[in-house]
Amino acid sequence: QVPVHKLVNIPARVLQLSGSLPGCLSASSPAAGRQEQETRPPVTAALLEAALNGEDIPPQSAILVSTGWGKRWMEPDYLSASPYFTTDAMEWIVDKRPFLLGADLPRWENLERPQNIFPLFYGADILMLAPLVRLEELPAGWVRLTALPLAVTGSCCVPCRAVVTGF
Repeated sequence: QVPVHKLVNIPARVLQLSGSLPGCLSASSPAAGRQEQETRPPVTAALLEAALNGEDIPPQSAILVSTGWGKRWMEPDYLSASPYFTTDAMEWIVDKRPFLLGADLPRWENLERPQNIFPLFYGADILMLAPLVRLEELPAGWVRLTALPLAVTGSCCVPCRAVVTGF
């Protein structure tokens, strides 16, 4: 239902949390060096705000949240140990009024300690682009995002090809 022209060259702010979350990989740290965590690392509003470095995000931009988790795509705990968004993080995101939220997290909610983020997220009519890979390779800052989904009727989610330019 979203016209293709709205999905091309979207201004997108990359928030690099790589290295800020316990158990997540920084762009330079090897997988063997990560600490094992008993719980899933939370993505909080404080972490998002710190990654923004005092800048603002204009409404209808895209926000891309990178934790380094995309590097773990083929690991057995990729889904079960994924970071998640806290309630205050989702409130922070919704308050920015983005057009699209992309993240390298395959499981945005904490099923063990529910944050109830999806009513906030879907109530704000924000598009979801996840899980993404290779976000940790992008510099923090502004880029251009093009995300082209397959034209599948009667579905709420479909595969997309996402490309970032302008960095």
